[in-house]
Order: sequence, then C-alpha cells, then structure tokens
Amino acid sequence: MKKFFKWFFIIILLFAAAAGGYYVYDNYLVKHEIRNDFSAIPNDPVFIIESKNLSKGWTVVSESKIWQYLLKNPYFADINEYAELMDKFLANNKAMDLLLSNRSMLISAHMISGVDYDFLFVIDLQSTKAISKSFDDALNLIDGFHIKKRKYHNVEIIEFIDDEDASNTIYFYLLDNLLVGSYTASLIEKSIDQKDSKYWENNQTLIEVSDNLSARKLLKLYFNYKQLPRFINVYMEGGDEYTQPLAQTLSFSLFHINLEDEQLSFDGYTVPDSIPSYISALTDVKPGKMRAFNIISDQTAMYLSIGFKSYNMFYLSLTDQYARENPEELKEYEKNVERLEKYLGINIKEDFYSWIGEEITFIKLRPQKNTRVEDVVVTIHANDIDKAKAGFNKIAERIKKRSPAKFKSTEYRNFEIKYLEIKGFFKLFLGKLFKDLEKPYITYIENFMVISNSEATLKQVIDDYITGHTLSHDEKFIDFKDNFEAKSNISVFLQMPKIYTNLYHFSNLDTKKSVEENRNLILSFNQIGIQLVAEGDMFKTLIIATHDPEAALNDKLEKLEQQTAKALSLEYFDSLRFKITLPDSVLSVNGAFKEQYPATEITHFEGNITNHQLNGIWRTYYPGGNLQSTVNYNDGLVDGDAYFYYDNDKNTKMAEVQYTDDLIDGVYMEYYENGAQKALLHYESGILNGEAEYYYRTGRTKIKGKYKNGRKKGKWYFYDEKGNLINKVRQ
Repeated sequence: MKKFFKWFFIIILLFAAAAGGYYVYDNYLVKHEIRNDFSAIPNDPVFIIESKNLSKGWTVVSESKIWQYLLKNPYFADINEYAELMDKFLANNKAMDLLLSNRSMLISAHMISGVDYDFLFVIDLQSTKAISKSFDDALNLIDGFHIKKRKYHNVEIIEFIDDEDASNTIYFYLLDNLLVGSYTASLIEKSIDQKDSKYWENNQTLIEVSDNLSARKLLKLYFNYKQLPRFINVYMEGGDEYTQPLAQTLSFSLFHINLEDEQLSFDGYTVPDSIPSYISALTDVKPGKMRAFNIISDQTAMYLSIGFKSYNMFYLSLTDQYARENPEELKEYEKNVERLEKYLGINIKEDFYSWIGEEITFIKLRPQKNTRVEDVVVTIHANDIDKAKAGFNKIAERIKKRSPAKFKSTEYRNFEIKYLEIKGFFKLFLGKLFKDLEKPYITYIENFMVISNSEATLKQVIDDYITGHTLSHDEKFIDFKDNFEAKSNISVFLQMPKIYTNLYHFSNLDTKKSVEENRNLILSFNQIGIQLVAEGDMFKTLIIATHDPEAALNDKLEKLEQQTAKALSLEYFDSLRFKITLPDSVLSVNGAFKEQYPATEITHFEGNITNHQLNGIWRTYYPGGNLQSTVNYNDGLVDGDAYFYYDNDKNTKMAEVQYTDDLIDGVYMEYYENGAQKALLHYESGILNGEAEYYYRTGRTKIKGKYKNGRKKGKWYFYDEKGNLINKVRQ
C-alpha cells in the first residue's frame, strides 16, 4: 500500500510536468478522437478506482481528517513528503490545477502472482499530439533515474529505472490519448495485449449499473468478487475458504466513494452471479426487519443478518433456482429430507420452516481465552415462538426416542439448553451456511431460537442478555446502525476492536507483523457496516466505515470496565440469592433453628426465629464446613451488616455489605481471595450513588469515579497495573 501511494504521486507529477505545456494547444486548437480509458484495463482487476477530476478528487482526499490521521501513522510516514509536494504543486500552480481538473484517472489492482498484487494507472491526456517527446523530456529532468525503451507487440514501453536499485522501475506506454503506467512490467504487457478487446465496452451489465449512478460524484469504485479469494490470500492464510462463497455468488459492485471527516462510505449496486445461491435468491424477496441486535451480546464482533419478508417466498425462490440451474442437486436434497422425515415421523415444512420469521443471523463474539475459531452463534427469528418451541420439541423428542444418547437437556439461569449430538442437522435443512453448527446447543430468548456450536458461547449470550449487555443498549452501535435501512436482505456489521483477535489469527506470518504494528490504525476504523437491499435483479448497496482515532483506547477502557464488572459479585448480593427462606411449618416454631446438608452432620445454616420470621444473625456454611456468610435479619428482611467469605480455612472475607429492608444501602466493599480490596461502592436504597473505586489484586487503583442515581457522572479515571493514568473520561 505504501508503494501504491508513493508511485501514485510520482506518476501524477510526471504527467503534469510532461503534459502541462500542451494543454492549451491540444484542447483548444486541435480536436482528436478520444479513446475510452477503460480500454487500457485488463479484464481481471481486483478493483478499479475512478476519478473524473484529479484536482478536486485529490483535494477531497487530502483535506479529510482520515487522510491526515493516516499520514501521522508510521506505516505511511514515508509517503508524506510526496503528499506535501503534491499540495504545494497545486497550491502554487493554477495552470496545473486547471490541467488536473479536466483529467480522469483509473487505478486498477491486479494479481501478479499467487501471493501478490500491483497497480495499473491510466490517465486521460485528452490528446497525444507532441506529448511523447515532452514526456521523455520530463522523465530526464528527474535525478537518480534513467530511461530505457523497448518494443512489445510494436508498442513502445518506456522504463523509468532507479540508478541505485533497478528493481525500482516504473513502466509506461502511451495508448492514443491515455498514459498507462505500472510498477510491474507484466501488467503493462497484459494491458497492451487486451487494449483492443473492448471487454469493458461490451459489458452491458456494468454499463447498466453505471447508468444508475450519478455522474456528478468525484470518485467511483468497481470491485470484482471473482478475484476476492486470491486477493484475500495475500493477507490471510486460508482466507479463500471464507471468501469463495462470495466469489461464486456475486459478480461485481460499483460504488460512489464518499470521504467525509470521520466517515468513509460507498453507495451503489451489487450484481449477483447467475448460479443458485442464498444471495441470488434474495433478489426475488422483499427485505426483512433486523431484530436480533435486541437480544445479542454487546461483545459481538461480527453481525451478519439475512432478511426476508417471508421465509416461504425465500425458500421457493431458492428451490426454483436450483430446479432451473441444478436439478440433480435439488433432487438429492429433497430425497435426504424425505428420508429424514420418514425416519423421524415429522414434517419439516410444518414443524420447522413454517414458524421462521424475518431474520436469520450469524454472530461472532469477541474471542475469549478458550474461544475456538469456528465458534459461532446463529439466531432464527420466529413469527410464533410457541409454535417454534412446539415444532422443534417434536423433532427433538423423535430424535430422543430413536437415539437417547444423542439428545440432552440442561438448565442454565432459568434457560433450558438442548444439546443435539448430531452432525449436519441444521445444514441439511438450511444449507451450507450452517456447516459450522455441528452438535449444536439450542435455547430460546424472546422471539428467537438461539443456536451455537459452543456451550460456553451460548452461555455468554444468556449472561449478557440477563444483565442487559446487548447491542440494543450499546449507543454507539445503535447510532451506527441507524445510518442503514431498518429492513434489508443482507446486513453485516463489524466492530473492529472486537474482531481484531480473529483478524490477527487469520493473517499469514508476513501480515501478522504488519497487523500488530498497525493495530491502532486498523482499530481506528472502528465500525464497518455493509447492507444489500434487493432492487430489481441486483442489490442497492451501502458500505460505511467510521473513523475514530481513539477507538483502540476506548476499547481498552471498555474491556477494563467489563472485566471489572464481571469479576464483581454485585449481582449475587443485589438479587439476594443468598437469602434464606423457610416454609411456614418451620417459621411457626420460635427459637434456635439449624439445618444440615442432606446425609451429613455438617450445618447448612443456623439462626433464630421470632414472631414467625428470621431475626438476628444467621450463619450459612459451605458443604465442607467453612463459614460462608453471616447476615442480619429483621422480621425476615435482610437488614444491617452482612459479611461473606471465601471457601477456605482462613475465612478470608469476600464482601461486606450494608442492607436496609432487603436493599443494599450504604457501603459495599468486596475483596480478592488474597485479602486485597477489589471494590468500594456507595448505595442509597439499592441504587449506586456516590464515590466508586475499583482496585487491582495488588491494591493499586484500577478505576475511580462517581455514580449519581445509578449512572456514571463526572470524570472517571482509568489506571494501569503500575499506577499510571491511562485516561480520564467525562460521563
């Protein structure tokens, strides 16, 4: 990428120096036939960037905050001198500014090997009268380079060679009114080979899509999905496995590029391929409403939503495509479903498909310590959750009868989790996208069936839902999502700080170092969203990337807060899960009471009953006999000081909490097992109010600030383990 920018500036400056003297003559005195600038582009680009006005296009890019941030990054530091030279060149030379204002430029990227790609530059000179000699003169003016010329298929190629390093060579040739340049000789030769093929002029679909875009915008981007697997392998080992489905189902996208201060966006159209696929089937289906963000964890790194107004219409569209294009595959699929239905005595359409609502999502959470690369969460929206449960329970019960060992059910925090030890169950019904859901864990949250191939991941979704840590409560995510349509056929949201670990993991060895060195730069594009909405036989497409230089720091602080919150036992003490409740038959007897663990002589809890209620100090014990808590009761309500202990022989204090009538009221102090303080908080009638301080295990302050009516207020301070202030944030 650095090489791209460096040679981009050099080529622009060489062009301007060579062509400037002939602008008036060529454009006002002599008129020539103009060749289409796409005619110099070979037919296999990864992408093409088009600017219709070099001067204005450069101004938009160079004045943006995103560009200024890039120049401060060490990775881009060595191109800064060229950028500054370009700015000065235009600022002090009105003739050059006028010259570039009337010029279009194409930059295309092409694979030059299995592991590398390079760029081709095409500038419209508008005329070539007497330009060849002036171009040679301009090249000769640059110190440290010399010129060689050679013929290729009767076309002269100019080689601009670095005197100190011959590998630093730019290759040029003139094609009628076009100046074509590249850092790779084979790209120049491929351009010459295909210059008269009229590949782009005969691409009717591209012409139709281009006509749908406004001609007034400065920058356009063409992206070719057929080259995506090879391109992604430059950066990610095995990346083609994940991009091959896109390459098979999508043809190309054409976008306007919009560069604002803190946002980069692309709006345009995407054309699907003709082969049967989920994506091409969605062009015949009205979009569905995105909903799963209401229940999914705010630690979501990737959210992929597939939407349809009617799943039945989507299913019919998909099967109709296969009936036309691949009838044998459809026949085999239907035979497998029929065989399973007969074996289990079920009806898939009635028991499964009939209740599917408007959205199916694929979720990747921020990787945790034991997360596997393949761990995924899938949600299926139900138009009738009771029907969904009944239908799937019927399927599960039939499986259980046939093979009890393959079906299990457990409960976690009042959510039933079903486990099917069956491979390919969801893949059979819903296709290859569900291939990772081997031996799935299944539960229900609100109007969704939630499925994962990882029990721990599914439990994390449940934990975050219960505590309200969902995307719907993440203001930054909601603000970003609101840039897009509420209904879509395909939407993808990436939260880069949360997906960074996956990005690093998939990178090849060469790229890993670069990814790590440029971590802050990568994370600065903190949110990326992609949305496709069916329009005719193509998709209206919007891509937005927001830029936040503080994203890496903000994510670090967010993780610090989340790790702190999860380490605390606040929820346990706030929900009074420790509270002792006794049946009326026991409460009717006044005096001392003791209950032992079943079949042992170890006391479970003990205390006094007066006036048919728990009163005074009650003690609870762990099954091993260690003291667990001492809690004061007043007429059956937790009231006064309560002390809680770790399960060890030293009776190390876990927490000290003050209660009034079953509500935390006063000081809350929590400790690590080594005795160091973990947190000091203040409550009023069950609500956080006042000073708050959290600590590391070493005793040093981790986070401190104030709460008011349960919300953070004023300045909050964050520290590292050495006691250094990381940041302060005003809430």
